Amino acid sequence: MAKDTQRGNRAKDYKEDALLLDSEYKQVRAWRQRIRRSMAILDVAGRTRAAEEGDKYLEGTKNAKNGRAVYLNYLLPAIEDLHRRTLPRVPVPRVEAQDEAGEPYEDKIRQIIARSFTDNAGRVEQVSNELIWDDDRFCMGIGKTTWESDYEPATPSEVTDTDQIALDVDRATEEHADIMRAKVAENDMDDVHLKIHIPLMDTMMPGDPNFWFLYQHISEHRDRMTVVKREHPVLERTPTYRFVYDTDVPWHKRAWEAELKSERIQKLLDKDYRNINKDNLQLEVKSGETQNIPFGDMTARIWEIHDRSENKFYIIPADGPQDALFLHKGKWEFDELDIYLPLVFRPYKPEKTHGASTIQLAIAVLDELATVDFHIRRHVEMHSDYKTYSVKGSLSAEDKSAMNDPNRRHIELSPEAILGFKEQQPPAIPPTLLEFRELLLSELRRLLGNDAQDTGASNPHRVTATESAHRGEVRQERKTDRQEIMGKFLGRVANNFLSLYRKFGTLAIRARVLGPEGATYPTILPADIPEDLDVFFDIRGESEEAKMQEIDTATRYKDFLLTGVYPTDWQKFTEWYGRKMGVRRPEQFRLELPQGVPSGAQPMGQPGVPNENQPMQFPGGQQMPQEQNFAPAPERLIGQQ
Repeated sequence: MAKDTQRGNRAKDYKEDALLLDSEYKQVRAWRQRIRRSMAILDVAGRTRAAEEGDKYLEGTKNAKNGRAVYLNYLLPAIEDLHRRTLPRVPVPRVEAQDEAGEPYEDKIRQIIARSFTDNAGRVEQVSNELIWDDDRFCMGIGKTTWESDYEPATPSEVTDTDQIALDVDRATEEHADIMRAKVAENDMDDVHLKIHIPLMDTMMPGDPNFWFLYQHISEHRDRMTVVKREHPVLERTPTYRFVYDTDVPWHKRAWEAELKSERIQKLLDKDYRNINKDNLQLEVKSGETQNIPFGDMTARIWEIHDRSENKFYIIPADGPQDALFLHKGKWEFDELDIYLPLVFRPYKPEKTHGASTIQLAIAVLDELATVDFHIRRHVEMHSDYKTYSVKGSLSAEDKSAMNDPNRRHIELSPEAILGFKEQQPPAIPPTLLEFRELLLSELRRLLGNDAQDTGASNPHRVTATESAHRGEVRQERKTDRQEIMGKFLGRVANNFLSLYRKFGTLAIRARVLGPEGATYPTILPADIPEDLDVFFDIRGESEEAKMQEIDTATRYKDFLLTGVYPTDWQKFTEWYGRKMGVRRPEQFRLELPQGVPSGAQPMGQPGVPNENQPMQFPGGQQMPQEQNFAPAPERLIGQQ
């Protein structure tokens, strides 16, 4: 009789077969086992070898084993052109609040993100281009958003612009309205702020709660007179072959992730990590190094592990004895923030995070091209010049030498030699080779999201107008797809930057905002950055075609407003139109009107100023719309001509 199935839960049935993690040695061993398994599933070693082989095609160093192939450098220029279309430049972000509370911060946040992305310290554009290369070579790029904070010696302020000093005076005065929320900004003029704050503190009593807040605020300004704190978010590249993660679940559900790093021994000691000794942590052996190297240059490989399920951070040796100890155990400092961001342009399997390598897809076409180019080169070498035929024995050795001498302008030959002389033209390259080569080049362009007509290739009587238009549409879609993926990636980077500001920022951030009265420079505290913000990057709008289309749309809208049908604030419109036409800071040309002069008018006697006899001229020679005269026309009787 079969044994009945037992009811109930018994966890011990499973724990009997599980690895007991009752010691630190076993815990490190378990993490190493997870990492090795993930590396095998991700085929890190195989993808690295494939990337190294693909580099030979990029560098033009690929050689044929049998010598019957000629590898020309088709790939690198084509890939570079693909990258230029993918990310022409980092555009200005678009920020949208999800509720009314966040709307007042939209312009400020837009300026903060734009400054973080264009600042060299943030390295956004440089690292983004590096990640595009990683996707081409390793099937995926991994970006990492982190926070950097450092101190540097202060330099005396050399600002003499009275307007700039006045802005800091106003800002220091505004801080007196709410001293408890006063924060030092990175670009504050500390000497100016001290001259404003100290007289106010002299009027306060020590028992006043604001006294101690202002005292601390003044101390921060004084400290900055000698040492300045710099803090900002950074986008870093994590090499794909040095990053593994939980592959048993989709990316967003992964339980852990680990990054392989090579760190100096001195840096590990400075961070107060433990178990830094040769018995636990093996030194890294690098090619070209001798055994005796300076202590400051000694490095070791470590795994930085983020246990997402427990929100823990571990560091273990990557090399060394099997029974190793932790170098560090602690809390994950970024909390729920996902600092690792994948960039994948060719995903093809839902269960995999990485996609297909663009270079690996192109290798098959490049190998066929190399074979065709070999036959073309051999044909050219064999038939590189005209061939001369003559009757055997009619030319002596002296005659042949004279005919091959480029300096001889007159050669005497016998009548028999001249009559038997015949010259043959070199045969043309076989059309089948040229047609097959063009077919392969077309396939290579298609792999890279391009087409022959995009490069100006001539296809007489081969492509109809309908097919040409369709090719243009498909090419635009392929380009837009890559730009949308890149735009979404930059949007995630921007959201992470804002989260890092909120969590780690200690300095107030100053932003430049354009308002009805011109540019203002408000500050925002890191803690006040709203969480419910959506950030978008329209990379397609950075292309020349999109810019020309945007200028054309703005010009048409200008023509519509000049009809006078729609009431318009011409001051605001002129600034908007100037920015659309590529003018930087068009508000700098605005004339400040004296009191009593209505908006849209200017004092008499200035060039270009409208009056009763001279309508205002708009850029381009068109006139501003004038007030409509609705005086009734003379009445006519029925039948009157």
